[in-house]
Amino acid sequence: MGWEDWVPAVISSGLVAVLGSHFLKVAIEKSVAHGFDREIEKLKSDLKRKETDINDLKASALSGLSARHVELDKHRIRAASNLWAWTIKEKRFHLAAGMVVASKSVGDT
Repeated sequence: MGWEDWVPAVISSGLVAVLGSHFLKVAIEKSVAHGFDREIEKLKSDLKRKETDINDLKASALSGLSARHVELDKHRIRAASNLWAWTIKEKRFHLAAGMVVASKSVGDT
């Protein structure tokens, strides 16, 4: 066998090797990209789930805070009402106390 017989065999083998390595490279790249895409989707779903959990916690904290403020407002209104009622009751005795003070000061002189 001479050069003329080996040249087509070497060229065709080289061509098959180059094309095969190209297709193998493309297949490996797509496989790796698919694996990364799957991991990214998994991370995105985990992130969405955690965001939902955080939003639920925020909502429950805010509703608890709102309920606390409502109760605090009720206590403040009740305290102001009680204070006003006692002020009105004490006003009745203001005149009598003034008379006692005035009679005491008259008796001292």
